[in-house]
Amino acid sequence: MKTVWLRILPALLALLVLPGAARAAITCTSLASPGVSINYQPNTLATLQAVFAVTCTRNTGDPTSVSYSVKADNGGNPSGVNNKATHASGSTIRYDFFTASTCGTQWKGGMTVSDTITWPAGATGPITKQTSFWACIVSAQAAPSSGVYADSVGLTLTYGGNQTLPGTVAVNIYAPALCTVTSPPGNISLSYAAFGAQVAGSTTIGVNCTSGMPYTLGTDVPEGVLNGLRYVLSLSATAPNGIGAPQTHTVTATIPAGQAGTCPSGSCNATRTHTLTITY
Repeated sequence: MKTVWLRILPALLALLVLPGAARAAITCTSLASPGVSINYQPNTLATLQAVFAVTCTRNTGDPTSVSYSVKADNGGNPSGVNNKATHASGSTIRYDFFTASTCGTQWKGGMTVSDTITWPAGATGPITKQTSFWACIVSAQAAPSSGVYADSVGLTLTYGGNQTLPGTVAVNIYAPALCTVTSPPGNISLSYAAFGAQVAGSTTIGVNCTSGMPYTLGTDVPEGVLNGLRYVLSLSATAPNGIGAPQTHTVTATIPAGQAGTCPSGSCNATRTHTLTITY
């Protein structure tokens, strides 16, 4: 009987210990990136800092940190060791991911970007950490077609020895990156009586931006004062992307009701010039 118990006890200990050890492990649940968006002027170079985010969860009894590494592939349209973003016409622009802003070491193949998430003492739950990489166009290229050149790069996260998690980075290169004013705004004239009702007037501006490219339109200041009367400038909702054709936006000036003004006589006039800025 004594010999039998010596043989069984190690097995029982193994059964008791191993499941507990398997549970004491941090779990990573997300590998994501907001993507890469490059506004590219043909025959130039470009460098853009980008990020991917890793989310991992710690439970009570787990280690207080987890280290991980992330690999990137060559995207959906590789050309040898280079990535290519493709236009609907079939035209391409070559770009690559790099581990530093100098654009010297390509992030692909066996190259990894590594980082660590550490929880404060006693803390549990999820933590998300962002890590930088760079998208670069390191050789000047033409843009045979106007619009968006797109690609998708696959990522693979490895942590905890052999645990893996997939992710992707969407790549959009807009070329040639260009916005033009197709119809300039006119003047806005407002006639206001002291302590009167609200008065508003408007004008329009036409803008033509590269198809698919995000842009915004803004005024130099949100409001101003003329003859003691406060007025507010507002813009109609800006389309999130260009369409490769003119888009019309409305600029409105509004004088709120109930203002006295500071005219020295029965009536007076004043003007002010504002600047509209297109950002892309």
